[in-house]
Amino acid sequence: MIERMKVLKGMVLCLTILCICVIIILMNTSSSSVTSASVKMSEKQYKTANGHSDMLNDSTVSIIDAKYAHMKYGTTLVAAQTNIPQSHSSHHVSNYTFTAQDLHRHYAFSPDSAHDVLVFIHMQKTGGTTFGKNLVKNLDLKTPCKCKKNPKLRCSCYNSGGDRQWLFSRYSTGWMCGLHADFTEWTECLADGEADRLEGFHRDRRYLMFTILRDPIDRYVSEYLHTARGATWSGAKLRCNGKSPTDIELPFCYTGESWEGVLLDEFLDCPHNLATNRQTRMLANLSLVNCYSANFTHSQTQDILLQSAKNNLLQLSHFSLKEYPAESQVLFEHIFNVKFVQPLDDLKPNTIHDTRDYFNSLKTNIQEKIYSANSLDIELYKFASELFFARYKYVLNLRRQNSL
Repeated sequence: MIERMKVLKGMVLCLTILCICVIIILMNTSSSSVTSASVKMSEKQYKTANGHSDMLNDSTVSIIDAKYAHMKYGTTLVAAQTNIPQSHSSHHVSNYTFTAQDLHRHYAFSPDSAHDVLVFIHMQKTGGTTFGKNLVKNLDLKTPCKCKKNPKLRCSCYNSGGDRQWLFSRYSTGWMCGLHADFTEWTECLADGEADRLEGFHRDRRYLMFTILRDPIDRYVSEYLHTARGATWSGAKLRCNGKSPTDIELPFCYTGESWEGVLLDEFLDCPHNLATNRQTRMLANLSLVNCYSANFTHSQTQDILLQSAKNNLLQLSHFSLKEYPAESQVLFEHIFNVKFVQPLDDLKPNTIHDTRDYFNSLKTNIQEKIYSANSLDIELYKFASELFFARYKYVLNLRRQNSL
């Protein structure tokens, strides 16, 4: 009898263990299904997103959608902590806390100021060419830029006395600090006295730096298509700590004069491709990682670059988002105390659908490679969007208070 009881107890124990194992397996399967569904939803949101309303009213702020709510960073699936709706701004929960100093931007800029100079950091494939033309042809100023095309557009943007330039940009001063000079190049170049050499004399200057960011996936695809058509920025100096990188530090991804006809797989697989996380690299202080001798794929290096880019973005006088020209105009006009003659929204080139359609046509595994390759830019763009719309809401509140 005792032996039979022992056998029964053993059977009960085995059944209990078996039930526990089945429950664990079911829970893991359910969790896996939820994670998979989350990724698919993210991809669907990305593919169907067509931007947001171009002009916001006083009570509604449209914020970047949740296209990056679940994203693969390397091999780790990371869920974003924030819910980013497209509705009323008061419903938005931010990942970041910004101080009044972070949000307040207002400069009594004037072309006739003895000190002020606008400096445009023009990153590739962010809409900078269109915006650069607006700077020299579309600002309502007493002393506007004088432009001519012979054969390329070139403008002189001087004060009323004709001896001081108030804009450093592609169409006013050319690539004075290098082809598509980044934050590191601009700061080193100006500190080295390039502005004095340009104007022929020394004066104390207050540099009001600004830039444009773009959705990182659209930007990357746009750069790939541009490169595949034969475009190249091989003339870029990429100076850091007073020198350009050597061929050993930064080998070319191609041989010959261009990378025309490059396949997307090749473009993605080149470890030295500067298109990867371009916006983070161009806004970071590269001297913090010993310039181009650093391994940009190393996690510690990436952390330093991303944090530096965020810090510099906070310190810039202004930045725009390509996807939001009308809101960018509101901020630019408020911050610099100037007006555009024609709304920037009217001049928005309709190219976003070309890059998005191309991306949507790619296989899922290729899309995921693009996401993973540009994880730093994705994180930077999230941060930039939070800050951008916090500043936009701040300006709307100021206007509301001033109208009372």
